[in-house]
Amino acid sequence: MQWVVDGALQSGRMIGPQSLAAAPGGPLRVDAMPASTNRRALRRLALPAFANAHAHLDLSGVAGETLPHATFADWVAAVVASRRAQSTPASLASAIREGAAALLASGCSAIGDIDSLGSAWSVLSEFPFEGVSYREWLGSPAPGALDSLEQLLEREVAQAGRLRRGISPHAPYSTAPEVYRAAFRCAARLGTPIASHIAESQEEMELLCHRRGGLQQLFERWRVESPRWTGVESGALAAIARLQPPAGFVVIHGNGLSDRELEQCALNRWPLVHCPRSWRYFGHPPAPLRTALRLGVVLALGTDSRASNEGLDLWDELAAWRGADDELADDVLFAAATQGGRTALGLARAELEAGDRATFQLVERRDGGAQEPRTLLAAAVRGELRTVALVIEGVLAWSIDGRE
Repeated sequence: MQWVVDGALQSGRMIGPQSLAAAPGGPLRVDAMPASTNRRALRRLALPAFANAHAHLDLSGVAGETLPHATFADWVAAVVASRRAQSTPASLASAIREGAAALLASGCSAIGDIDSLGSAWSVLSEFPFEGVSYREWLGSPAPGALDSLEQLLEREVAQAGRLRRGISPHAPYSTAPEVYRAAFRCAARLGTPIASHIAESQEEMELLCHRRGGLQQLFERWRVESPRWTGVESGALAAIARLQPPAGFVVIHGNGLSDRELEQCALNRWPLVHCPRSWRYFGHPPAPLRTALRLGVVLALGTDSRASNEGLDLWDELAAWRGADDELADDVLFAAATQGGRTALGLARAELEAGDRATFQLVERRDGGAQEPRTLLAAAVRGELRTVALVIEGVLAWSIDGRE
């Protein structure tokens, strides 16, 4: 196999034309690295593959547009009810495969997926993704239950391949401090990735600080004791930080983080994952992304789940972010969708280097026209491009015409 592309994006600069070749049955490798291109119009381009740093593929069968979401608590209740109605092993596996296929088709080679019920990891291992499948922990487990969870995770970490096993204490509004403490201890001991939903909604802080509001009412209706946290007046992340999260801790959403909490993210190198269409779905106030960027926080892009998003296409996710924020530069958004996500998932950079097994997506303009290099990133973050093939470590993972 040999592909010749008009140009390739490497370390933020356009190079080309580019040759990628494979011996029969072998991986696709980069032949050579040409100098910067001065061509004015390109039709076939090799770009870095996307990294979706936050997804819930086991919710791919739940249509968010059909769920009530006037309040965050209304939505939580609806998602729990939907999950109970559709949680047979066969339906879950089908939903996960459907979501995984959608990600490959939008040029995604790496994923950070939340495995709520423990079954997603094995299904996702059928696909060529790099990244992390985070086993979700939540609630206030009975004595001994946390030890059992740790033992199970240790076995799974030892069995992991390209898709690593991680931990995700769900969120402070649903998960007790002792669960976070155990998760941090376990992650540090095993060297496994860890992530958590933090400061996603204003209702979360109303519950944590005052034990009132929609989430508190929901827990009372369910006859479930809501977690009791101390020191949350300065913010949910500030309270969690006192439990000493290990290196690599990933903060998901962070819509309500204070400047001080963002400083903690920068100081401790905790990446922040933004999910633009999920943020829009709930009508949250503006996320503090410019402050995060100014402080040096690594930004990553996520889709969240179909329960709060009309789709899982990363190009559409970028376009939604661009449409909601006209101040952040195009290269910042594209970096969040590529290298920022890889950093959040603990993955090395994926660049086209001579002799390397290539990981990239082959793209073209949706309108079939030629693309000017100087406006490439603007086109990318405005939804004007599409993926026509995805290669992961030299192996063709997906193509628009179905070829292997």
